[in-house]
Amino acid sequence: MRKEYGRINSLSEEFWYHVSQQHELPLAANQTVDQEISTLNSLADSVKTKTVDELADQLASEIIRDPRLVELLRTLISVSDKRLYLDLSYQFSRLPHPKICGTTLCGCAPEALTRHSTSFFLNQIKKSQHRDGNIRAVAQASAEAVAKYFLEKGLAAMLQFYSGLTEKDRDLLVRHLIMPGEIQQAEAKLRGHGIEQSLAMLLKAIGCQMIPEGKSENPMGSHDPNIDPETMQINERDPEKTFSTDLVLLGDDGLPRAFVVGLVHTSDPGQFGVDKSSTVVAIRRQVDAFNASQQQRSVELWGLVDGVGYSENKTGTIDKMMPALHCMVQHHSLYKAALRAHSLGLTEIRGIALDPEFYSTQAMDYMLLNYVPRDVKTIDWSSESADDEVVVMAGRAKLLVSAS
Repeated sequence: MRKEYGRINSLSEEFWYHVSQQHELPLAANQTVDQEISTLNSLADSVKTKTVDELADQLASEIIRDPRLVELLRTLISVSDKRLYLDLSYQFSRLPHPKICGTTLCGCAPEALTRHSTSFFLNQIKKSQHRDGNIRAVAQASAEAVAKYFLEKGLAAMLQFYSGLTEKDRDLLVRHLIMPGEIQQAEAKLRGHGIEQSLAMLLKAIGCQMIPEGKSENPMGSHDPNIDPETMQINERDPEKTFSTDLVLLGDDGLPRAFVVGLVHTSDPGQFGVDKSSTVVAIRRQVDAFNASQQQRSVELWGLVDGVGYSENKTGTIDKMMPALHCMVQHHSLYKAALRAHSLGLTEIRGIALDPEFYSTQAMDYMLLNYVPRDVKTIDWSSESADDEVVVMAGRAKLLVSAS
């Protein structure tokens, strides 16, 4: 239907023509869920052979190793988040500190009963590698207390039931009944990282230099670069001054040439999306001010934007953000990044072919006219590359680049 009826005559129409459904966006490896399911399988297999005390020790060790497991186990025994943190707030205020006499595990007096959120207890557990021995002891004792709580709430019986299921049924139970909301939320974030990885892989394939360097292999393995708006160079984070980006393209001189901000929303962007869009507009003003002050150097702001969630609030998000971007890139139009990099002298693209199964004739003509530089030849989708060329797939396009 997109090809038969779709037309592009504006930036807005371009965005909605190319917009991807959630399942179309690439998904970065979801190691978190797979690891949690693997741990749950291990616990379920152990329940058959271990005593309650041995199971408690193993459970505490697994929680220390990955505190996110608490959320899965809580859901498995049908305990709400509120029930969990209220119960733990009570128990921790009545359990002794493992090292300091006269102090409770949470540091609160039992007669006060201070309510703590679940994140409070998880943060205590996460400090198991802290250099302070007292803090490490609190982390261990906290994990043991949580493990004991889960077993008292019937976790062993649930693990016994779970252990009798086939591997397929176990996976089905966790993904669709126990943790559907958590998994969907995690996948939404992973899809944002997935499209970042796709862009990084493309830029690497066409010879562009970028930071972080390992984005193409591990999109979540490094911190986002922070930019000083006065120098437009990477600097230490300063919440009062710097702005963050997901990817920085470098020129031959090693200085930033383009900043890429990722803004993928597969569901309602909410207030976060509105604020993020306003931030992009503010960054563009800083970029324009810098460029106006320079004689020899200029930088650009690119946006990696996609997702049907923008339809929930077009005016407050995508509509105000698009004009602020020097280059708007989507999953289906990744090739635009390569073409823009070519125009900036960061790479050389010899030719391009757009997918005739995706584009209507009018839409294809629009994209070719507006985004393909004059020194890049337009070729047919079925054309072969020359001996000194290689084909690089980029969204709904084939790019011809030098094989050297």
